[in-house]
Amino acid sequence: MFKPVHKFLSIFLSISIWGVMVCAICSCGGGGDNFRVKGSFKNLNQGEFYVYSPDGVIAKIDTIHVDKGNFVYTTPCEDPGTLVLVFPNFTELPLFAQPGKTVKIEGDVTTLQDLVISGTPANELMSAFRHDIAGVSPPEQMRKAEAFIREHPESEAAVYILSRYFLQSPTADYAKAQQLCQTIAAKQPKLSPACSTRPPSSQSLRRAVPSPTSPPPTVSAAPSPRLPSSVLLSPLSPPIPRGTTTARTPFA
Repeated sequence: MFKPVHKFLSIFLSISIWGVMVCAICSCGGGGDNFRVKGSFKNLNQGEFYVYSPDGVIAKIDTIHVDKGNFVYTTPCEDPGTLVLVFPNFTELPLFAQPGKTVKIEGDVTTLQDLVISGTPANELMSAFRHDIAGVSPPEQMRKAEAFIREHPESEAAVYILSRYFLQSPTADYAKAQQLCQTIAAKQPKLSPACSTRPPSSQSLRRAVPSPTSPPPTVSAAPSPRLPSSVLLSPLSPPIPRGTTTARTPFA
């Protein structure tokens, strides 16, 4: 009875098919099978960020060390996938990984919503989308999310936005999600089997879908990351007291 649920969720929650079209049209760069993230931040001296992958690019929660506002993070990457960078305030920033590619993150840590990401088309599209929805009302965010998906169905960013806004929302619209899924599937054929499945009832699907603040499926056995008390975040808010649990906020 629950097979349709698992089939439908396997696409959106594990996000295993992100980058299908981009992988087909983009050649790998000079970095071999590694994916590299370079960060340059103003108003940050030292600190630690966390990174995980909902679809297996990395198998565990990893740590990124920031020194004098800069960091370089490199990880093996045989297939396109997704990394999620977790900032000290538990804001999450999705990054779309590709073998041999380098992505740059630049900006001021006091205004995370204004960070600029460059290096690949999907990451640049996602960066522009975040800027576009900054400061607008939730209904307007939903409208802009739908417009993005219809305008860029070939992008792995469209799959992330579909999951974030139309499946993980407390007021998820599963009928709309199926329509948008079919729009994406027209450009990303591997989505077709899931998009042709009639969505189950909202009650049964909501029980199976983790909330936006739940740990990702691939790291569900591990505790949610907590910052060590030694992290230096000046001039951000003071370090989180030991033992305090803070909900993670999706960045988009």
